[in-house]
Parts: sequence; structure tokens; C-alpha cells
Amino acid sequence: MNSNHLMTSTSNKRRSWVERNPKDTLVLTERDQKIIQAVWKYRFLASSQIKELFFGSKSKCDRRLRELYDHAYLDRIAIPQVQGRGELVYALWDKGAELLVQENGIQRKDLKWSRQKNKIQPQFLQHELNLALFRMAVEKSVYLMPEVKLLFWLSGEEIKAKWRTKFSAHQYGKNKKDGGLRPDAYLGIETPKGKLYFFVEIDRGTESLKVIQKKIELYFNAYSKGLFEHSLGVKKFRVLFVVETDERVSKLMTLGTNTPTPSLFWVVTQADLKESTTCFTNIWKVPENNELLPLL
Repeated sequence: MNSNHLMTSTSNKRRSWVERNPKDTLVLTERDQKIIQAVWKYRFLASSQIKELFFGSKSKCDRRLRELYDHAYLDRIAIPQVQGRGELVYALWDKGAELLVQENGIQRKDLKWSRQKNKIQPQFLQHELNLALFRMAVEKSVYLMPEVKLLFWLSGEEIKAKWRTKFSAHQYGKNKKDGGLRPDAYLGIETPKGKLYFFVEIDRGTESLKVIQKKIELYFNAYSKGLFEHSLGVKKFRVLFVVETDERVSKLMTLGTNTPTPSLFWVVTQADLKESTTCFTNIWKVPENNELLPLL
């Protein structure tokens, strides 16, 4: 008997995490359907994020996700790490897509999903998980504040469909080249005081400060000239940078200080997002201001 057979087939050995082994007919629960819907909505969710949304127990969460994977409702990807396998990340799979088509009364193409979309480089996968973390924080905050409403959330792909403009940065800063902004998300929030609009930039510290400086210049130019009025119907907005370290916060603060409108740029760390009850509270930093500020 070879080692592979021992690893996946012997009853007292743990089977491979990539092996699908549907033992019985799976009866989907309402929670299962919500999990599948959420994974499609966010594109990728780590098992810990799914637990936070739908489960109290990690073991129950992992067991049910394994069943949804075995029965081809979800796909799973392991986050690479130096030794061994990291946390499992879930994405949509064939039967999950079929369910969404039936439940939502849409065509398969409307899902804008294919197996190929699940193939992603590790650095981009973590970027997507960081974006999901921020979106979850926004939606949780809105839920906890009945007077606040999330008007919309547009993904980077949805923004591109509405807006394919390139903006000239040469009128501000030293960069003489034209460049295109590609925000990770764009959202609108309504409060009793009015409506606010935000572009989201998930920053993992992998882009050089020169690239970030260019982004800041482009956003400022678009803001000062009202370049989003035609494509997005908005003139005033803020840019939210979600970063991984306090060191990165300091560097972005320095870059933002050099703009004529520093208050355009707001920065928060992932750690502060996780630790705070709401992302609208005093966890944000703005250039030229030493205090932590509330977003709303």
C-alpha cells in the first residue's frame, strides 16, 4: 500500500484538505445559503471571517465548511506560510453557483464568476481578505447604528465599468505622466447630517511610496477639479487607506501632509478595525492632525 493511499483512505488518518469526499446527501440550511451568498458577495472569505459572521463555535464552523466543500458548494484555498498550511479561505464553486442562480432568479453570467476567478496569487488573496475585513466592518457598523445607512458599495470591477477615465497629475506634484486611479471600492453612506462618499485603498505596504504619492496626487486633482461628477455623480469625497502597520500609517501621514487638502486622506490600521466595535469611531488618522478622529 503506498503512502498516498495511507494518507487519504485509512480511517485513522486525516484525509487531505484538498480531497472532496461527500459521504451523504447534504440538506442545505438557511445558514448554509447565507454562507454561500456571503462568499459570492465578498469573493473570498477566510474561515475565521465566516465564523465571525455565522457561527459561535470554530469546530462547528470548520465542520460545516468542510461539508459544503465536499459537496462542491464552495472551493477552498490555503493561505501559504513559511511552514505548513495556513488558514483556509473559501470561494464559490459549481453547486454554489447553481444555487445562487436559482435563488436569485438570475443567469449564470450575472454571477460574474468562473472557476478561473478562484485562481489567485497569495499576495492578491490577502489583499482581497483585507478588503473583505473592511467591508464587514462597515456593514457591522451600519447595523449597530440605525440612523446610518449604507447607500451602496461598488467593487473595483464595478467602478471600472462606470469609469474608465485617466487623470492628469501634472498640474499637481512632480509626476508628469498621466495615470489612472483604480480604487479597491467606492461606497456611499447616509447620516442624519447628509451623504458621504468614500474611495477605499487597501494598502499592504507592497507598493512604493512613489506609487502612493502618485495616487494621492491623482485623487487630489480629481477632487479639486470635480472630475468624478460626470461618471459617479459626486464632487466631494474622502479617500480611506486601510494599512497593516503603524509604520505605514506614519509614512502615509507624511505624504498626505504635502497636499493642499490633507483632510482628504484618512488612514486606519487593520488592528484598530478588528478591535473597535464600529469603524466609524475615533480610530482614524488624518495628516496634520495628531488626534484620532471619528469617520462620521
